[in-house]
Amino acid sequence: MRIICKETTQERGRFMPEAVTLSALQHAAAERAQSLGLPTRRLENWHYTDLQKLLPATSVDAPSGELDLPALFAPLDPVRLVFVDGALQAMPDTLPEGLHIVKMSDADVERFDTDSNDGLLATNMAHFTDGVTVRVSGHLERPVEFVWACSSADKAAYGRVMLNIEKDAGLTVLETHQGTGFSHLAFEAVLAEDAGLEIIKTHLAEDSQAGITHSQCQLAKGARLKTVLVGLQAGLARHETNIMFNGAHAHAEIASVLLGSESQHMDVTSCLDHRVADTTSETVARTVLDGQACGVFQGKVIVRNDAQRVDANQKSDALMLSRNAEMNAKPELEIYADDVACAHGSAIGEIDRDAVFFLRSRGLGLKEARQLLISGFMAEIVERISDENIREVVSGLVAAQLLRMEERT
Repeated sequence: MRIICKETTQERGRFMPEAVTLSALQHAAAERAQSLGLPTRRLENWHYTDLQKLLPATSVDAPSGELDLPALFAPLDPVRLVFVDGALQAMPDTLPEGLHIVKMSDADVERFDTDSNDGLLATNMAHFTDGVTVRVSGHLERPVEFVWACSSADKAAYGRVMLNIEKDAGLTVLETHQGTGFSHLAFEAVLAEDAGLEIIKTHLAEDSQAGITHSQCQLAKGARLKTVLVGLQAGLARHETNIMFNGAHAHAEIASVLLGSESQHMDVTSCLDHRVADTTSETVARTVLDGQACGVFQGKVIVRNDAQRVDANQKSDALMLSRNAEMNAKPELEIYADDVACAHGSAIGEIDRDAVFFLRSRGLGLKEARQLLISGFMAEIVERISDENIREVVSGLVAAQLLRMEERT
């Protein structure tokens, strides 16, 4: 397979030939990964997530095991692609009109992320087994589901998705993370003029799993992106999203709800780069932590010099169910323009005892009262899912996980 690389010396700060093989790219990425190592807490984006401490001992060469993956969204009949241990296990024989999916090993691609500053991305590039290129040329009613999982606790797996949504096209993506071991997904989406994309991420894995995603999205004029993350269970879950606004009237919305218990570590990190005028964004996060769980919210908004009339808001709220839990919230604004409307805020607190007392006085038990208040706190995020059927499935997953968490206490 031949990969066409359009990076220039000025763009990347190094020489890259116009055409190289995938094996050559992976060999170079392996050398970069060896040189860079894993991200450390000295890096601002990783200050609250210590990979050296949290990552399990895994290897891409570890043997695969047996894995039973529940089909969380089966009633919706999505176009389902299943990746186990980094390998594509299942893909439908027929696809809806306007949807084109090919394995990266089967087709040339015009752009590959060869970022030399991120050790995990370099490792992903060096070791990914399978990846897919997705092109959407129409407005699809049927969602596409990507399932990512490892089959054994000592297995490491890497995957890649490149998504191109053409002008006026639209797609809903279901991204589910399950299993155990260590998985790293590099996801890149390019939205053309007036394109639309909604991504619903569901992280429901074993406590022995460490799952990390790195998403890079580019929005053209009038493009609209919505991401809803529902983090329910994993030993370590980190979802990083970087969005570049390249055209006027582009809009992005990042919403997340995290439900952490025991010693789980859940990290939501985002950077929204408003490069042009007349763009808007909203970042909202709700986090519920019990036991010794740790939550992280890092939201950064950049407004460039000529990006006037930008409207960007971000808000993080955390509900602490245990005095031993830990929440780290860092909303940031980096503004270089003067005609903007930007704001950020953060709040951390416990369940309102007066509200619990009120509900108990109406006949509810302590656990029922707590569940009702916690569910109401998280509902604002789940309600942002546009499709009613998807919203119903996700609501059921959240309720079931909340019940399991309450039963542990």
